[in-house]
Amino acid sequence: MQLADVKLSSLFLLCLQRLARLLDSHAAAVTRLPPSLKDALRAVATASGRLRASSLPCLLHGQVRELELGRCDLDRACLEVLQTCSGLTKLDLSCFAGVARSFDCSALASLFPCLPLLTTLNLNYVVSADDGVTEAVTRHCPRITTLYLQGCAAITDVSLHWMPALRHLQVLNISHTKVTDAGMVHLLNACGKQLHKLFIANCANLTRVTFVAVVRNWVCLERLVCDGCPFEDRQLHREIELREREAKRHNSRAASCPARATSEHSEAEETN
Repeated sequence: MQLADVKLSSLFLLCLQRLARLLDSHAAAVTRLPPSLKDALRAVATASGRLRASSLPCLLHGQVRELELGRCDLDRACLEVLQTCSGLTKLDLSCFAGVARSFDCSALASLFPCLPLLTTLNLNYVVSADDGVTEAVTRHCPRITTLYLQGCAAITDVSLHWMPALRHLQVLNISHTKVTDAGMVHLLNACGKQLHKLFIANCANLTRVTFVAVVRNWVCLERLVCDGCPFEDRQLHREIELREREAKRHNSRAASCPARATSEHSEAEETN
């Protein structure tokens, strides 16, 4: 029985892979598929980079909450299609090596007013992601908890001044960007106490000033990645390692408190 299931699964996957190659010519038929099959086919098509603006609409439906398009060539038409996915909570537009991103910053910025429920956004290495795009994200996607902007060379301190609008932000990756101490100090003073993970690797403009601000505002931060920054201070690095361990214990206790409180409440109700 298990062997038959494996064979059926393999046959199903082969069918999906074959159909993914022919999406454009079978879009009308694919549109009529149930959501579960659309999800499976979309996963195969995106993993192989075969999804295009012409075929993307037929694979979407009202229940789509997550899209990972890092391996797909994307253009302005694709972004216009994504504007219909108002229920998205997770969107990955990161740019893998050899993948095209044929849209400008204004086209990208115009996407986010249509995605108010986003909690996770990945724009790693998207060339057109600039400060204007960050502004659009912070204005229209207030639920963001995780934001990846690694390798977005057009990101500067202006973006960091918009970040405090994201009141639920916990994970931020701005590695390989042009941010400076001034922007980082503003960010950390405004929302550093809510961050759990901060990635600032290979930010050539950062100095000891930023790291002092990190330590000063350290409350929940479990991980700080700062490899390649032009700064070396053994004492401060030891302080950072100590704070990381303390933050992990703090967050672990905080996570267990609601469960403990619920357990105690249930026990009290049973006693009564």
